[in-house]
Amino acid sequence: MVGRTPEYLRKRIGYAEMRWVVVYALIPPTVILACSAIALATGNAQSSMGNTGAHGLTSAPSPTG
Repeated sequence: MVGRTPEYLRKRIGYAEMRWVVVYALIPPTVILACSAIALATGNAQSSMGNTGAHGLTSAPSPTG
């Protein structure tokens, strides 16, 4: 690496700290995707989808049926 080492509040940021930053950044999307997969695996989530296609999970079912 060329240049100065990364610092925060005059302390060097090493490999271990950056590894934890990456782990903390990846945990929320992983948990969200896992919970979404579990919800879709159950019959209740599949039957509640009113719209077909890509937006079936994010769109509310139409009031006309």
